[in-house]
Amino acid sequence: MGRHSREGEPGSGGEPAAGGLVVGPSDEHFRALVELSPDAVFVIVDGYHAFANWRGLQMLGASKVADLQTRPALDFMDESIRVEAEQRLAGMVDGNNLEYVEETLVRLDGQAVHIEAAGRQISFGGRIGALVVARDISGRRSSEAKVKAAEEKFRAAFQNAPTGMAIVDKAGMFLDVNAALARLFGRRVATLHGDLIWHHLHPEDSERVRGDFARVVEGTEDDVSGTFRYRTGAGGDGWVHASARSPTSCTWST
Repeated sequence: MGRHSREGEPGSGGEPAAGGLVVGPSDEHFRALVELSPDAVFVIVDGYHAFANWRGLQMLGASKVADLQTRPALDFMDESIRVEAEQRLAGMVDGNNLEYVEETLVRLDGQAVHIEAAGRQISFGGRIGALVVARDISGRRSSEAKVKAAEEKFRAAFQNAPTGMAIVDKAGMFLDVNAALARLFGRRVATLHGDLIWHHLHPEDSERVRGDFARVVEGTEDDVSGTFRYRTGAGGDGWVHASARSPTSCTWST
C-alpha cells in the first residue's frame, strides 16, 4: 500500500498538517470536533494513519500521529485477524459502512488492546480514506472472562458435589440436577430435567414442603430447611434433609 502525501510534497497544495497529511479548512474543523470525542477516532488514508485524536494516540501508545506512520495501519491489528481487518478496511474505503465489530489492536509497546470498532468512508485532505471509531473494551473482556471462570468453577463444584443439588424454577421444576441427586432418587440425570420436585415427595409430606418452598419463592424467607420423605425410582421411600434458598436452589442429603 502506498503512503499518503507528506509535508512539502510537490503539487500537494494547502498547508501541511501535524501528522504529515495535507489538509484543508474542513479537515481542521473535523480535527477540533473529534478531539472532544470520548472514543478513539482514526482516519486511515492509503493504508496509513492520517489522523488520530488524543484518545486514539493513547490507545496505541503514541504521543503523535507521526509515531503511527512508521508502518501500515494494519500492522497495529493482531496478526490473527489481519486478513479480515484488511477486508473491512478496503470495504470502508469503497463506501461500505462497518457496523461495530470486536477486534484486537497491538500497541507500539506490544500490549494487546481489545476494542469495539465501527467505520465508514471519509474524504480527508482531498483523498478518500476510512474513518474508524474505536472503544476500548479490555475491561469488559476481563470482566466477562472472570464471570466465565466463576461459572465454570461453580459448574464443576455443582456436578461433582457429593451432596445432591438442584436448581429449580419458581414452580419447582428441575432446571439442573447433579449426579448425586440422581443417584439419591435412583434415576438418570436426563430424566429429572424438566420434572417437578413434587413428583418425588411422599404424599404426606408434600403439603408441608410446598409451603416451605413457597415462602422462599415469595421472598418472605431467604432459606428454609427440613427433613421429609422422598420416593425413589424403584418405588421405595427414603428420608432426606433438604434446604432451599433464593435464587431457587436445593440441596439434599440423607
